[in-house]
Amino acid sequence: STSTLEAPFAISAMTYVDTQGTFLFSQNQLFTLTFFTQSTGDGDGDIVYLCIIHAPSQQIVWTANPDSPVSSSDQLQLSSDGNLALVRAPAANGSDGTSIYWSTNTIGLGAKRMMIQDTGNLVLLDESNITVLWQSFDHPTDTLLCGQTIRAGMSLSSSMSNTNLSSGPYSLSLVEGDLQLSVSSLSSSSQSLPYWSMSRDPRHVQLGSGLSSHALLSPGMLTLVKDDDGTLVSSITWTSNASICRAYLKHDGSLQIEVYSLVNVWTTQFAAPEGECDLPLHCGTNGICSSTGQCSCPDTFQPLDTEDITRGCTGSSHHSCTNVSSASVRFDQVGDGLEYFLNRYETPVTVSRGIDDCKQLCLQNCSCSYFFFY
Repeated sequence: STSTLEAPFAISAMTYVDTQGTFLFSQNQLFTLTFFTQSTGDGDGDIVYLCIIHAPSQQIVWTANPDSPVSSSDQLQLSSDGNLALVRAPAANGSDGTSIYWSTNTIGLGAKRMMIQDTGNLVLLDESNITVLWQSFDHPTDTLLCGQTIRAGMSLSSSMSNTNLSSGPYSLSLVEGDLQLSVSSLSSSSQSLPYWSMSRDPRHVQLGSGLSSHALLSPGMLTLVKDDDGTLVSSITWTSNASICRAYLKHDGSLQIEVYSLVNVWTTQFAAPEGECDLPLHCGTNGICSSTGQCSCPDTFQPLDTEDITRGCTGSSHHSCTNVSSASVRFDQVGDGLEYFLNRYETPVTVSRGIDDCKQLCLQNCSCSYFFFY
């Protein structure tokens, strides 16, 4: 088993068919670097992701190219200029692969070897074998591992599903010193809508004051920390202090903190948000989630899929912005006591004439389908 690869090299998934794509092991063999191959199911052949896998559970904990899968003949190269890249396979006519699907952007930094550490961190090292020039811990996908931090400008992104590793709509990031879960707006992909934050979770413990610079996942706790003096600002703790742990952003938008125990299973220690109904799309678009987590549709709506009501509901819950007057639009009351995840984070508009003012504001907003009146 190989724990280091020296530059220059060029390898592909086809090189490691006999090992199911695995070609690099951490020293204790807990983590592997693997060409993870998936069938597209549409006759177009297989697609390949470069993944770090927790070997005992076979769980993917990092993906280099979630939105740019490659073919089994495309190559991973660590070139003599120090750049690690997934590139198009050299063509039969002899031209070299110039299309780059993913790279570490480390040209000229002096990277000489690649190694996967026992923490699950993939690193590029210089000639001395000491200085880390690039690490996967600075570029997480949907998972934080024990000892890993998340800083401003970094984020976890959910995958689309258990079988589709491309980036989904949910993210975890550090916003103004607070850890926050958000979902991409359905109407504008550039807008993120928050649905959970660490500081608002009743399970967090305030330990200090000031703006934290990063969040750290460590055995038994997730903490917000200040860089300048290492002060702990706040924490969330759990009972197990197992050294193998992960914070995993699932494709449904829930953040699961799990530990890997001696009985060879990941067990959940903490989940956010706390309730299923606090997830933005637990019942799909336009769906109503009850206190027991059951889904239903508003009275004038129908399920998109009668076999699976969690896919959401359809009905005439929108209007065109042209020639709209209050006389041509009917507002139906959906119910009393309903909540919406975003209401906790948005400042409501105060109106003078009550519900009629709310109707006018909704009519003037092309993306308004519902409003809440308190």
